[in-house]
Order: sequence, then structure tokens, then C-alpha cells
Amino acid sequence: MNGFTRLSIHIDKTEVTIGIIFVAALGILVLWKKRFATKAEAWPTITAKIENVFLDVSRGGPNRSDVTQTVLGYSYSINDRYYSGQIRLSAGEVSLESVEKEMIGGQVLVHYNPQVPEISIFLKHEIRGWLVVADRRISIWSWLG
Repeated sequence: MNGFTRLSIHIDKTEVTIGIIFVAALGILVLWKKRFATKAEAWPTITAKIENVFLDVSRGGPNRSDVTQTVLGYSYSINDRYYSGQIRLSAGEVSLESVEKEMIGGQVLVHYNPQVPEISIFLKHEIRGWLVVADRRISIWSWLG
């Protein structure tokens, strides 16, 4: 075997190792998220009121392009304490004004963590025909809790 062949084999093993580590990390993240969703389904529910609607532009689409999401801000009260959360929608080209008109003042049912009531989540996949974005921006620490 010449030096080039040994180097080629070494690179292939390194790439395979990196691939295995990446897939394992992704698998762990998926399991944590599934565990969180399963726990959240068992949490009590409460009616929350949609208070505001706004657009959020962030980098993260294909080729790190800007992605615009419509965000519904909701609030709820437990034992005279007020909390809030967000639902992110994929509303496409719909104008912000039309979403505001339809959604503000409306109600949604959210699950909240009884030990940490400020953590809440909307678990449905759509609301009034609009798809809920899978990334609910819940902290990984709340998944682990």
C-alpha cells in the first residue's frame, strides 16, 4: 500500500465516524423532543387568549435565507399570575392585517407545565387552517425537565 491509499482509507474512516456521531446526536435530540411532547400532552390545559400578532424574520431557510413567520402572542392566567407564549405559523403570503383581524381576541387551548406554569405549548399542527411551524422555540432545558 502506498501513502496515498492509507490516507484515503483514513479519511473515509474519519468521515464515517463523523457521520455516525452526527446521526447519534440527531437521534438523541429527536428522542428528547419526543419525550418532551409526550410529557406535555399529559400537562393540564388552559384557555389562552391571543393578544397580538407580529412577523418574525430570521435566517435559517435554505442557503441561510430569510424566513418570515407569523407569530401569535397569547396569554393565560393561573392563580392570579399571568403568563404568555407564542405560536408560530406558516401563513405564507397572507397579510398581517388579515391574520390580526381573524386571530386577535380569539382563544386557543394550550398545555402548561404545572410545576413551572410559565412553560406552555400549543400542540396542534394547525390553527384555523394555518400550519403551525414545528419549531416552537421551546428551550431544550424545558424538554429535559
